Amino acid sequence: MDNKERRQELRKQRRIKFWQCTWRLVFLSGSTFVLLWGMKLPYWFVRGKEQIDINGNELMLEADVRSLIALDYPEYLWRLDAKNIIQQLEAEPPIINAQLTRQLFPVKIKVLIQERQPVALVLSPKVNKKTATPSKILLGFLDKEGVFIPERFYRNQAFRPTLTVVDFQPQYQPYWLKIYSFIENSEVKVFEVNWAEPTVILLKTELGVFYLGNYNTQLDKQLQVIKTMKQAREKLDTSTIDYIDLSNPELPLVKLKS
Repeated sequence: MDNKERRQELRKQRRIKFWQCTWRLVFLSGSTFVLLWGMKLPYWFVRGKEQIDINGNELMLEADVRSLIALDYPEYLWRLDAKNIIQQLEAEPPIINAQLTRQLFPVKIKVLIQERQPVALVLSPKVNKKTATPSKILLGFLDKEGVFIPERFYRNQAFRPTLTVVDFQPQYQPYWLKIYSFIENSEVKVFEVNWAEPTVILLKTELGVFYLGNYNTQLDKQLQVIKTMKQAREKLDTSTIDYIDLSNPELPLVKLKS
C-alpha cells in the first residue's frame, strides 16, 4: 500500500470515528433528557403517609412511626432529604437507628428502624383521691442503659416487662446501670426498684425488701451484700421481716414486722 492509499484509509477511519462519537453523544444526550423529563412526571411524588413502608418495628405501631416523619405532601421523591428524615427518627427515644431507601415501582419510601428494648416499666406513685390509697401510674419504659421511653410510643399491650421502676429521674441513670447489671448477672430475682426519696432506694427482691440509704457512695457494696445473702446456706424468714437496712453495708439491720 503506497502513501496515497494510506492517507485515504486514515481519512476513512477518522470519518468513521467522528460519526461514532457523534451518535454516542446524541444517544447519551437523548437518554439524559428522557430520564430528566421522566423524573419530573407527577408519578414520582409521595402524596401521603400510605406510601411510607415501615419495617423493623416490633413494639411501635407503624402509624406511630409514620407520624414522626414530617413531610410536606406531595413530596418529590428525588428531593427527599433522607438525612433529615433519619435524624428526625433517631432523635426520638425509642429509635436507636434508622435507614431510608427510595422505591421506584411503585413509588414508596422504605424505612427500617431499630428499636430500644425496654427492660422495665417506669411507674409514678399517685394517690387515688377517692380511696386515698396509692396507685402506680404507668409513665413509660426504661431500657438497660437508662434511656426513658414515654408510654405513648409502646402501645403494644402484648409486651410488658415484669420489672418495675418507681420515681425514676434522669440523674439516677448511673446507679440504674449498676443495678441492672446486678439484676442481669446475679441469681437474685428483683421485682421493683423504688426511688422512694433522692437518697434512698427500696429494692424489692425474692429475699425481701432492702433499704439502700446513702447508695450514692456505697451502692456496689450494698449489692454485694445482697448477693452474699442469696448464697448463704441459712435463709432468712422473710415472712417476719419488714425490710433489711443496708445504709451501712458493713452492719446490716433487720427491721421486723410489728
